[in-house]
Amino acid sequence: MAVHLQQPGHYCCYFDYEQGDAGHYEVMVGVHVREALQDHYLESVTTFTVPAAKYAIFVTERGPIIEMVQRAWADIWHWSHQPGNDRAFTGDFEYYGPNIDPNDGQAEIYIAIR
Repeated sequence: MAVHLQQPGHYCCYFDYEQGDAGHYEVMVGVHVREALQDHYLESVTTFTVPAAKYAIFVTERGPIIEMVQRAWADIWHWSHQPGNDRAFTGDFEYYGPNIDPNDGQAEIYIAIR
């Protein structure tokens, strides 16, 4: 399990892949909730547990966060089609720190691999 799952910040999880990179999948966006508030929030939200896996980690360049994440995903799609890079499609996620700056941010993208 990735260390950052226990840290405050923002997450975007990709899961329930129909056909790997060729089909539909689900996306869930969320934030870390302090333990004292979990019981209150868990009654009204859907949860997803990122499965334990081996992950390839991609760190975006620093800059306008939307552009940097789009660039990183383009690199990931190219990387995933190279021999020896075998995505598991069991659950991938992006981690953004708690104080992300949309104009000068950086993210980590975790891709489950076999």
